[in-house]
Amino acid sequence: MNNFQRFLSVAVIGCFFLPWIELDSSVSQMKEGLNQMMEMLGELAGESGEYKEAKAQMDLMNKMDGASGYDLATTRFGEIGGHSILFMIPALALFAAAANKKKGYIIYPILCGFCIFVNATYTGPIETGAGLSLTYISICIAFVVGCAMPKDATDEETTNEETEASGSSETSSGSDNGADTEKDDSGENDSDNSSDGANGEEDSNSPAN
Repeated sequence: MNNFQRFLSVAVIGCFFLPWIELDSSVSQMKEGLNQMMEMLGELAGESGEYKEAKAQMDLMNKMDGASGYDLATTRFGEIGGHSILFMIPALALFAAAANKKKGYIIYPILCGFCIFVNATYTGPIETGAGLSLTYISICIAFVVGCAMPKDATDEETTNEETEASGSSETSSGSDNGADTEKDDSGENDSDNSSDGANGEEDSNSPAN
């Protein structure tokens, strides 16, 4: 399972450089409308404010189409992207693979999923790209497999040490209780013997009738 988890970590890192977002069919319609406007206006198209605004928006859409996780972390496309915290996703996958521990394989998918949800969830004419879809699938599988993995050897040793420590403390407390009980019994016997001796002395000292 550890080798499989490392493979999933490598998949998460690789998917970071694949397309995370893609533009839907509505963008193609916008391009057609822009071309029709250019044909209608002819030479005046370059001087039209509406055309310039639409062309700038279209250029931004073309740059954003097929942007990877790396692009979204390093480049800002209008109101989208520019979140350097997205670099945490491949970093967490790398650390988890290097540590190769059950806890790491459980924790890092949760952190990656939260980071993507907060910083790479978009609306409008934007669809989820293949890279982001594969990232979601990889971290979900990593979390499920991580929960099913057996405990690490170090965790088992720690549990055994804690069990032995608790057992020894219970044994010592039991021996202390036994010693206290013996002391109480010996004290009672001594007090009984002393009382018997005192009664014997009284009987010997009393005058015979």
